[in-house]
Amino acid sequence: MAEKPKRLTIEDWLVLGLHSLTTSGPQALRAERLARDIGATKGSFYWHFKDVADYKTALLGYWENNTTQLSEPANSSTPAERLLALANTQEPASAPNALFANAELAMRAWAREDQMAQETLARFDQNRINDLAEILAELDLTNPDFPRAIYATMIGLKALSTGNFDQDRSALTSLLATIVALAES
Repeated sequence: MAEKPKRLTIEDWLVLGLHSLTTSGPQALRAERLARDIGATKGSFYWHFKDVADYKTALLGYWENNTTQLSEPANSSTPAERLLALANTQEPASAPNALFANAELAMRAWAREDQMAQETLARFDQNRINDLAEILAELDLTNPDFPRAIYATMIGLKALSTGNFDQDRSALTSLLATIVALAES
């Protein structure tokens, strides 16, 4: 007896969308192409989503909800330790949440041409900058340029990365250690 095909879920479609966006860009976010890539019919796509715009809205929300917070290790107790620990959150492409991390640069490219993606990314970035500002405020560093500069460095390291996670982590650690030293002086 033939095995019954798996019933696709909304999450199956969204995971495929993140993968497609990352590997092929926003032009890959079309119902026919996605259905072909997942081995389903366009009818399955439209069973889950009203239209492609509805799908893109769901995809942006899915990505944002799964990646908004800066990861801070729970065992970091002081603000300086928490700030320095952020260097370890610049995870390599093989990390468990790599799908979401790898999609970030693709989201940035998409946001250059799509208003909804731009608004999602602006909210995402502001949440992360606010998280950094809170840690820095605990170190009595309240200059609003510091969290933006740190965050821009984090984004830039991802964009410049040659796949050498240790080198990227070292560069970010050096910057964060300098900021901690500034706070402690």
